Amino acid sequence: MRTEALGPTADGSPLQLSVECRTSRNASRGRPHWIRIHADWSVETPHDLAAERVAAAFGGFTSCLELVDDVIPAVARSMGLLSRREPLPVQRRDGRSWHVKRIRGCCSAANFTTVQNAGDHLRSPAHLARQYGVAVRGLKAVLEAVNDASDAIRLDRVLEQHPGVGGLVLEGSGIRDLWAAGIHPSEIPAMAAHAVGVREALPVSYFVGLRYAGTDPDWLARTIVHRPDPMVASWLAWTSVQSSLACDDVGSWLAMGVGRQEIEALTAAMIGPGEAVDLATATHRATRSAARILAVWGTAGCRPSADQISLLDRHGIGDHVRPSAAAIDLLVKRARPYEPVPSRTELAVMLALTGSAHDVEVALSQGVRRAEDLA
Repeated sequence: MRTEALGPTADGSPLQLSVECRTSRNASRGRPHWIRIHADWSVETPHDLAAERVAAAFGGFTSCLELVDDVIPAVARSMGLLSRREPLPVQRRDGRSWHVKRIRGCCSAANFTTVQNAGDHLRSPAHLARQYGVAVRGLKAVLEAVNDASDAIRLDRVLEQHPGVGGLVLEGSGIRDLWAAGIHPSEIPAMAAHAVGVREALPVSYFVGLRYAGTDPDWLARTIVHRPDPMVASWLAWTSVQSSLACDDVGSWLAMGVGRQEIEALTAAMIGPGEAVDLATATHRATRSAARILAVWGTAGCRPSADQISLLDRHGIGDHVRPSAAAIDLLVKRARPYEPVPSRTELAVMLALTGSAHDVEVALSQGVRRAEDLA
């Protein structure tokens, strides 16, 4: 994105508009006259502004002075947001809502269901007027004039300079949705290029995630090559992995054909692909099947060994156990009096074999400390 300041018009010429000049704060109408806003946002008026500032110091009022000193600078500072050169100042909360900094007297809610709704609010004249402490009436009038004169803040005019980007976005309304989300069409090709190997159009959620979720685009690029699919790319754009080690593992899991939910469970539990390979080799399973088993156990906070899975296999339940984290938590508490207390995973395997926390507790009272000894 270009970073030079945007002027009020497309060609750099002055923007001339008619305003009503009020000499009382309580007046609803005033005498109309022209003003010119130049490319650097300096303003030319028929008034002697220096004299009016002196008058204002002694209690006088003219709406033109407020327009020049406050309203037009507010519009100039808003151009980055309005032109989508600046990302929206939003945060994702709890994976559901979009949070904006609440402006007193404006935002009845600081959370929005979509980033587009948040963007519409942040760019609205009412919000910008409150944000910069200016009159909404004057701000709206200047914004409307700039909207007509500038090529930078109207999507139809922007798209004339960036033909073909619509083919990179899956949804029919995708370009418009991204514009509402604060993403400029000129950025779309570079963002799409991070989805290395993906030949189809990418969903809006991919671009929004890449912009606002904080995902490393270089990591996404080297990971998506293992499964170049638009939906996987979108998932990766929103993926938050807690460690660099687990981050590097995601590509290997994808190459093995492991599903997205299972990968999330495996990375959260810090279980690496090597463990799935070892389990598959020891138990004569497909690697993907071994990964699925480890993901199920990892979700419950357990990390079974190949020997423990083999024990469950001998009882015909190795592929069917769905350990409950809550049940295991309760069993861990009930096992505390029986020293030495088996590991969480050992207790979970014992529970899977007996099917009853009571039976495990009885076994512990009899000195059993390993699932193997239950047999």
